[in-house]
Amino acid sequence: MKRNCLKAFAVCLMMALWLLPAMVMAAAPSKSDKAAKMPDKGVITGTSTPKAETKPAEAKAPETKESEKKTADTKPAAPKTSENKQGTSSKKPEPVLRVGLAEGQTSAVFTANNDFVVREGGGKGLAKYTHKDKITITVKNRQLLLNGKAVSAKKIVLKAPNEYENLVFSYNDSKYRGTFEIVLKGGSFTVINLVKLDDYVGGVINEEMGEGWPAEALKAQAVAARTFALYTVGEEKHSEDGYDVCTTTHCQVYGGVSSESRDALAAVSATRGEVMTYNGEPIYAAFHASSGGRTAASGETGTDLPYLKSRPDPEDSENPNQEWKISVPVKKLVDELRAAGYNVGTLKRIEISPLDMKGGKLGKDRFSSYRVKSVKFVGTLKTVDVPGTKLRWEFDLHSTLFDICYGSGKTMKPNKTGKIDITNRAGETVTFVGAGWGHGLGLSQWGARGMAEKYKYREILARYYTDVKIEKLF
Repeated sequence: MKRNCLKAFAVCLMMALWLLPAMVMAAAPSKSDKAAKMPDKGVITGTSTPKAETKPAEAKAPETKESEKKTADTKPAAPKTSENKQGTSSKKPEPVLRVGLAEGQTSAVFTANNDFVVREGGGKGLAKYTHKDKITITVKNRQLLLNGKAVSAKKIVLKAPNEYENLVFSYNDSKYRGTFEIVLKGGSFTVINLVKLDDYVGGVINEEMGEGWPAEALKAQAVAARTFALYTVGEEKHSEDGYDVCTTTHCQVYGGVSSESRDALAAVSATRGEVMTYNGEPIYAAFHASSGGRTAASGETGTDLPYLKSRPDPEDSENPNQEWKISVPVKKLVDELRAAGYNVGTLKRIEISPLDMKGGKLGKDRFSSYRVKSVKFVGTLKTVDVPGTKLRWEFDLHSTLFDICYGSGKTMKPNKTGKIDITNRAGETVTFVGAGWGHGLGLSQWGARGMAEKYKYREILARYYTDVKIEKLF
């Protein structure tokens, strides 16, 4: 009996010694557990304008009448760093933009570079097609038709069979990446392109800046365009239309795959996911073609944004069309002022302080950027002060950085005293003499081109946007 007890005790002792290491290991915290409790410091997160303006062929800019008088105080919130169950942070997925390509359509033709499917908006499958197929979508009796067959749904979707496949659609002979939605609205439909943010930017750069520009300038434009897109989404300009952005200068000019180039795509890739933020929010990353030698401050357009300040821009002088002249006959000037609500009668005098950027003289009728606040027109009926931006739109001036001369032909008299007497002789004109192209806010594209010879894109952006951070969104 005693021998059996000893044997049992020995077996228990051996089993305890054998299990001890495993019990110790189970009680100790693993490396992965420690890592899960610590934040991932390597992850950085962060998150233009209604009527279109005529843009120079050399460098297009997102110009709008509204952008110069509309406040920009509605901003989208920056995405916060998300956390998984273990507590580690992770980057946000790449945003997808809803781009409104066309409204009021009654017919559209689509093909794709690979197999694709068509579904109802709710997800129900309608048909499968190959890269050889062409489909036509039309409207009849307020109902969508797919290749002549009526569809009960008010929205149909064209997409790749699986979400991981990159598909290129051809819509009315133009190519676009991503997915398409056709949304019925009464007796017509809206065509919407759902595209990843960087694919969108790839289709914007050449439309806004042009091909063949230096790589660092293109990179700066890529970051500005990406930021501008996010800001625009946050403003919800087209929420009632059912999409985020349009394809014109009301938002940004977007041409899809047809507007891509190797240099543009390289700029997008080199800056992937990078956006400019201020206080954690994407900034109003305004840009324009040419500053004329000095950028404007945001306060000049009605809203004071701390990151858009007036800055000297000497490299902008590379623009061959930096200076311009626009002459208007005196009678036409008076007639157009009357039509705009400024009936002065017979024009007697124009008052505007001389433009003297080199001398540094700044009249009260000019902003700190030397752009015109207002011009005084003295007539027989009344005296009026007309805002510089109003004159710009009424007379198609390229910017508000201008002076005024008076006369005809070789007898054109420069503005030396700030008071220009009008004699109303036959054939005489008022000539606006200016510099720059666009509103002057933010990045000057010609200035960026000049800076790209010596500076990197982040240094270029620091010139035009004050105290902003460049953060990697995805």
